[in-house]
Amino acid sequence: TVVSTPIELSQARSNISPSEAFQNLSNEARQLNIDCFDCYGDQMLSPNNSWLRTFEMTLASHFGMEDAVFLPSGIMAQMVTLSVNREFSDSLSKDSFLCHYSSHILLHENDAHVELIKMKAIVVPAKHAEEFQNPMSFSDTSSLILSTLPSTVLVECPHREIGGKCTSWEDLIELSKLCKEKGIKLHMDGARLWEAAAFYCTSNDRDIKSLCKLFDSIYVSFYKGLGGLTGAMLLGNKAFITKSRVWIRRFGGNLFTLAPYAISAYVGFKNNVDTFQAKRDRLRHVIALVSRLVMEEAEAVDSSNGGQASVLVRFDPPIPSVSLIHVYLYTDIQSALLARDECATICGINPISRNLKEGRYGATGQVYFEMNMGPANFHISDEDWITGWRTYLSVLRRTVKE
Repeated sequence: TVVSTPIELSQARSNISPSEAFQNLSNEARQLNIDCFDCYGDQMLSPNNSWLRTFEMTLASHFGMEDAVFLPSGIMAQMVTLSVNREFSDSLSKDSFLCHYSSHILLHENDAHVELIKMKAIVVPAKHAEEFQNPMSFSDTSSLILSTLPSTVLVECPHREIGGKCTSWEDLIELSKLCKEKGIKLHMDGARLWEAAAFYCTSNDRDIKSLCKLFDSIYVSFYKGLGGLTGAMLLGNKAFITKSRVWIRRFGGNLFTLAPYAISAYVGFKNNVDTFQAKRDRLRHVIALVSRLVMEEAEAVDSSNGGQASVLVRFDPPIPSVSLIHVYLYTDIQSALLARDECATICGINPISRNLKEGRYGATGQVYFEMNMGPANFHISDEDWITGWRTYLSVLRRTVKE
């Protein structure tokens, strides 16, 4: 029996209405015993006298950093970080920073670093002929760092735009050493650090605090994997955070109250911080299931027509590093979406997202979407994953043949 509302395999979080979200916010404030608003970030108060400062210092303690400040958005956090580091830098190239070509700061911030703070990005380039792009590495960056001496080296953990791959722990150690030797600040774009912790934190000597100690500053986001309304946190030493508060004011981020955002962020942290290992494990399991289906489907077509059929789907990376992955389809957007709709009609399951993008670099001629594992799809049965993808592959193969 086909259900009226299809099961969405790629949807990590359920949609709720604003009224539901604000009702939840009211309940969450009571759960946290928050009975007053913060005022301009409560920056003159101690954690003993401010729930917001308590939240900030809870995060600082969690990551092993000296201090922290909550602010409205990640883009603001990045611009503040670059501005502070330039101010502290003695380098002749202090108006520049180094980052990977897939960095959020280059792809999704409308050149804020140029238009707002007049800084130049030194870019670690893509390998254009390669289907699988690699994360930032020490070998990719060391010569660029030494030849340019930027005020900041920015590392995204994980690299969202290449499927959640992570720079190796060993490379981070080498980058940290080099930056310290040269007086360069090493900053983590940790919007999805919660997810990356499942990759990095694998033993007692590789915990989240050991990871964060490699960096001078860190930014984390609350509305992605944690499910908050919005908001970000900057973490670093006291001098960095003190100066960051000045720059946040300059950017208009020192709001009269941050309560709606910060309360939902606080609850998101408390409820979800320990869930990402299980989410990665679940994603690895279902990707293994679907990968076998993809190979079996191609082999069955080989056997039936005496020719060689190529696979229709690939995953980047083949084994998820974190609880997100990129799913590539060897077709065009229109065909992929038509197959999606037909699949839902047949079995009541949508395996792919509607938010498809054209593949880049070595992945031209392909389309892809990002899939995250979260509370909405975590408990979907293996049977539904298999049924949905088996049906979709069958429909897509027919579409490709036509």
